[in-house]
Amino acid sequence: MAMDSGSAAWADGPQPPSGRCLVSVELGMDLGVELAVTQRDMPTASVADRPAPALSLAVRTPGRQVVFSAAPGAALPGEHRVLDEHFVVDADTHEAPKWRQLADVLYGSRSRSAGDASRWLLAVTAAHDTCRIAAVPLVRNGGWAVLDTTDRQITFVPVTTSLRPWLLPSCLLGWLTAGGTLQELAAARLDCFPAESDAPRPGEG
Repeated sequence: MAMDSGSAAWADGPQPPSGRCLVSVELGMDLGVELAVTQRDMPTASVADRPAPALSLAVRTPGRQVVFSAAPGAALPGEHRVLDEHFVVDADTHEAPKWRQLADVLYGSRSRSAGDASRWLLAVTAAHDTCRIAAVPLVRNGGWAVLDTTDRQITFVPVTTSLRPWLLPSCLLGWLTAGGTLQELAAARLDCFPAESDAPRPGEG
């Protein structure tokens, strides 16, 4: 199970304002990953210049080593490659239907057992068909349960973070946007770290 060094209970992690937020995801490092989108189709931006805190997810699979960074707000002009911008809503605390219906990413801020997580994911995505992915942290052994609405399959992803955990589903959506699958992540080495830090990148150490 991959975990950041300061992992703690979900309730101790920072929450997005009002339980909803626009998030942008950029490709911070690309070592051999074949992207489903071409570079000319992607605007450029950088989370490094933003005052808002960001989260990075390093993914290592056979033949692929890549880092995704997610941060609140729209992409800003810069040097990095922006993969996606989307609307994120906490489906556990945000009861207003209008915001849930607009969400590209729905996440649960309350940890659940694997069985409860699976039932919750199926129910929440069935009720909100505009959602691209839904995700919820697991209470036992850590990790996240994630549902990709394109195939309705639930995958248990072995990564846990106390650093802005609500941004993690956005990093996972970045992986999907880049042409990866959740099934690949289930067997990958995954590491979270603050996007503004000098943490080790894939291929180092």
